[in-house]
Amino acid sequence: MNATTPSSATYLKGRIDEVRLYNAVLSSAQIKQQYVAGLNSLLAKGSISKEEYEQGLNNLAYEK
Repeated sequence: MNATTPSSATYLKGRIDEVRLYNAVLSSAQIKQQYVAGLNSLLAKGSISKEEYEQGLNNLAYEK
């Protein structure tokens, strides 16, 4: 941590592979809907396994 990093900062464990900018605020329901659509697309393309797909859905369902 340095002087410009807030003490409450959290760090991403993973990669960001796509960034989108919107001209409006999205609700949490809209974000979740887009997340599920992304999972569906990855599964359909064979980019993730059925287990990874289900894990993503479970993570979403049981998030804090």
